[in-house]
Amino acid sequence: MTLSHVEQALLIAAYFRGALSGDRYVTASCSEVINLSLFYTGDITGKTCEERFLRIPEPHLYDEDGNLIDDIRLRYEVLIDFICNHPGLIEGAGNLDLPADPSFTGCRLTRAGVELATSFIPLFPTKPEFPERPDRRKYSV
Repeated sequence: MTLSHVEQALLIAAYFRGALSGDRYVTASCSEVINLSLFYTGDITGKTCEERFLRIPEPHLYDEDGNLIDDIRLRYEVLIDFICNHPGLIEGAGNLDLPADPSFTGCRLTRAGVELATSFIPLFPTKPEFPERPDRRKYSV
């Protein structure tokens, strides 16, 4: 299976931020997955990624008019398409047909998704740490 660089980054981000399929109700916030994937693809810095993880609520998601900012909106669209097109790798949670915003939806990897995600980790930079919102998994490949 050939995945784009962005799809690989989304898988890795979901790996660190989420739980396994079958872990009841435990999903990664799509906003966290999106922000971490933006770091992995070089679209935001590690410092920006860390700052975004510290903000609650998440004002960095929106512009002055209350719309999702372009980098978040575009990556969210990719994530939703990825969830719809690869249900054997990643599952969605929440209203992904008409999503309110990434903070109110989630995703998690299937076992096959975890296996594939860990194979991509060495291809990406070391991720920032989030002491206030720690990862659910550690890099142990």
